[in-house]
Amino acid sequence: MSIFDIFINIIESFIICYFFGRYFNLQSIRKYVVSNIIVFTEITIGNLFINTSWLVIVIVGLTLLFLLGIYHVKITIESIVMCISILLVDIICNIIALLTIPLLGSFLKDQSMMLLFATILSKILFLIMAMYVSNKKMKFDTSLDKKRWTNITIIFSLLLVSLYILGNDYVTDNLNKLDVFISMLLISINAIMVINIYLKILEENEEKMKIILKNEEVKYKKENYVILSRMSDDLYRLQHNLRYVLMKIKYCLNDQEYDKCLNLVDNYVDKLSKFKTFINTDNPYFDYLMNQKISDLDLHGTDINISVSISNSDFYLNKNYTSYVLYLLECLKNKTEKLTINIYEVNDNNIVEIIISEDMNNFVIKENMKELISAINAEYKVTKENNMFVFKSIQPMK
Repeated sequence: MSIFDIFINIIESFIICYFFGRYFNLQSIRKYVVSNIIVFTEITIGNLFINTSWLVIVIVGLTLLFLLGIYHVKITIESIVMCISILLVDIICNIIALLTIPLLGSFLKDQSMMLLFATILSKILFLIMAMYVSNKKMKFDTSLDKKRWTNITIIFSLLLVSLYILGNDYVTDNLNKLDVFISMLLISINAIMVINIYLKILEENEEKMKIILKNEEVKYKKENYVILSRMSDDLYRLQHNLRYVLMKIKYCLNDQEYDKCLNLVDNYVDKLSKFKTFINTDNPYFDYLMNQKISDLDLHGTDINISVSISNSDFYLNKNYTSYVLYLLECLKNKTEKLTINIYEVNDNNIVEIIISEDMNNFVIKENMKELISAINAEYKVTKENNMFVFKSIQPMK
């Protein structure tokens, strides 16, 4: 064994232990040094006395697991997989580097130089993979359940085995049908397992979406509860002040101050008016956004009469639908002083009807609104009936 071989073994053991320490969060330098010495010794002895690379992988892998036990790190399926996988990745990097030798023939004529270049390239690739995987682990410090790790272990092992078989046959220029058949069989099994995992992920995503929607519902229910509580307090104060308002009106009537009486009544009616348009349909997301928009229209001085008769349906969690209704009202905000809004359901169809008792010939359906209407698969029409502008849309709820 040459000095260069010893140097390569040092680099190789360093990369393995670098990955080992970072992935399993070994923060002691002493542990790094001890692990490096042991792994370097085993690799060097293995290169001298063991011709089978798989046996070296098993020995070094078991040693890494043994070191985890000494370092009081819990041994799991994940740790077993990663200790073996990093050694398999080392072999794969060696094979990939050897595959570049034919490409180097046009640049380097010396066989020893090509082998030197391939060796250096393999260790660079190995270092990149070790850094990438360990950094990802540090960034996403999560764990998988045993069933998921078992699936990943099988898939990863089959991929590495098939890649090793094909790479080894290619490097040794000994490609045979049996190896190709075995590799194809392993890849086919992998494909079936990947499809199965994909279907499981779809199921999990569906459950996750249900949880997200439920959390959104709880969130908006809380928001609506806060609004209702605030309105209840305001209404209570108005009712409490009604006695004093009536007494003032009485005094003004006795003094024949009729204008002052009218002002008191108008002020009280204005204060009550904000309670007439609050929506509560048991669809928290829809209610919250609609109440915000109605409040905004009210601040702009728009007189609103609204009637909403809808079911408690997930349809009203559709952001495209709520965006469409809100954008429609936004377009009318500065174009009218009074409008009537009717939202109701007929035969599993949702109908939005807006009536304005004035000429709206200058109202144009904008492109943004057309896109929203298209997104919810709706149909609409704009008509003029008895000097009233009527916008009506209908869209299926299923």
